[in-house]
Amino acid sequence: MEKNYHLEWLDSLVSTKIISDDNYDLVDLDSIRSQISEKKEDFKVVLYSEVFKLVSHEEIEILVKQHYSLLIILYDQSINNIKKIKNRYQEGVNFIEPIVSCIIELLSFIETRFSSYLSLDEKVPDGYLFETKRMLKRKLTKVKRELYLLYQENELIEIIFKRLNRFVASKHSFYPVSFRVILYKKELVRNLEDLSKSKRISKTYSPIEELLIYLNYNSKSFVNFFTEKLVQKIKTTNNFYDKIEHLLFYFKEYKQLHRKPDIILNPYYENMDTVLSNWFSQEILFLEKKINLPISPLKERAKRIYRESEHDNEDKDKVLCILSADQMGLVLRALDELRIIKSRSMNMVFKTIVPFLSTPNKLDLSYDSMRSKSYNAEERDKEIVIESLQKVIEKIRQY
Repeated sequence: MEKNYHLEWLDSLVSTKIISDDNYDLVDLDSIRSQISEKKEDFKVVLYSEVFKLVSHEEIEILVKQHYSLLIILYDQSINNIKKIKNRYQEGVNFIEPIVSCIIELLSFIETRFSSYLSLDEKVPDGYLFETKRMLKRKLTKVKRELYLLYQENELIEIIFKRLNRFVASKHSFYPVSFRVILYKKELVRNLEDLSKSKRISKTYSPIEELLIYLNYNSKSFVNFFTEKLVQKIKTTNNFYDKIEHLLFYFKEYKQLHRKPDIILNPYYENMDTVLSNWFSQEILFLEKKINLPISPLKERAKRIYRESEHDNEDKDKVLCILSADQMGLVLRALDELRIIKSRSMNMVFKTIVPFLSTPNKLDLSYDSMRSKSYNAEERDKEIVIESLQKVIEKIRQY
């Protein structure tokens, strides 16, 4: 035995000669169950103690992997013992079943407490995979029914359980099932069980959505559902500014949700945070561009400013520009630095031109503020200015 091997008691139970001799009359099942329960808890304490004694990550990894692998071997051996005798000796099955339950609990203990030290991409043994599917299948129907009763999220619940049911129902797989896959499925179901036991209230996103975000549930179906739901919420307003404001709020709330590190549903797909953050950014940028393009409808305030600038010639004539003040500042700075327009200084360029400009949001612009901000341009403003100038170029080519 290895120096740190603390499963000798379990090994001896699995390998006992009682099984091979069919000598079950000599077995006191209550005594066996009591011994298993006691030794099982002792093992958890000892393993914790051993882990905390070790200093390096490599030493802990070796210890955890060693015991996890041995538990898998003992599990497979126990299942094989049941298969050999199940049609002949019920007493033997009664003897082995508590051992199997003990092994499953210890495997779950290591998976929960020390998953970061396991080789998650290794193939799961067939026997353990079968038992995992059987265990999950027993839970799914009950959990799904309780979630339906507690939360008004039928479509989302269907998305989750369709995938889970497909997993537990599959008898053969076209690719090896790794420990990463079954550990994720177990954690997902465990968290869904917690949600199903008592209703939890959340503000912006539903508790189930928050859970899936926490577990990096990067399913295409979920991402499509999540973004479409946000689109429907945004559609309740026809005002582009309000749409952007709502999107920014939802994005902020999304970024503030908790995430569990180093976990993902499908490692072959993009991380869900990357996909959704990009979606938020592109939607916000798209709406901002629509506001700044001439074909976009202006706000009522912009129309009022334009009418005032047309008719209030006694005060001063102004030209309404669809670009924002920061974006116009970029244009004026570039024109000056390229010497397309010339003046004694850049300050004079801004001081001369800006008083005759207005934007949809502001009638009177500060030339000094516009000049200062042109030196600290945001990337979005640069993109909008470049796109607008490209349209100017295309228009000139048509003359």
